[in-house]
Order: sequence, then structure tokens, then C-alpha cells
Amino acid sequence: DLRDALAIGDQLNDLEMLTAVGTGVAMGGARPEVRSVARLVAPPVEEEGAAQVIEELVLGGRPSGPASGRAGPSARRAGMGENGRRRPATPRRGGRSGV
Repeated sequence: DLRDALAIGDQLNDLEMLTAVGTGVAMGGARPEVRSVARLVAPPVEEEGAAQVIEELVLGGRPSGPASGRAGPSARRAGMGENGRRRPATPRRGGRSGV
């Protein structure tokens, strides 16, 4: 059932997809038309917004870091701490009323 699906987009070609699913998420740098139909707005791609939303909404906040529980240098640069956890996602509400 598409009501149980999550979709993430940022361009006009994503409009149909975002409106067809239960949780349409626009990236922080998305076009205004895309943001207006999205249920949530993720942080921008530079902050790994899609990964943050997936961790929060799909994985329930569980970290997706290395099995050792410690993040490597590239993960730390990407905003993850030593324990392999990312900064919490802070999706913002989109422009659609009643959501």
C-alpha cells in the first residue's frame, strides 16, 4: 500500500511520487513547488538529509554506523559522532495544510 511508503525528492519530476505516498519528503534544497506538496522537509543534501530522514522514520533512530559502534573519519566529517550516531533529523513541516 502506497500509504505506507516513504519517498524523497527535490525536483519537478518527483511531484507525482511525493503525492502518491503516505510520507512525501522534500530535500532542504528542493524547488518551492516540491516543498509545497511534501509532508516533511529534510535537511539539505550537504547535511545528509535523506539519510537523517531514513534513520528517523524508517530505522526508528537506530544508527547505521560501523558494526564496531565507532564512526570512522569520513563518518565524523559527515556529522556522525564517535559512537556512530548521526545528529538527529529535524524534518520541518511542508506547505500542505492539515498535515
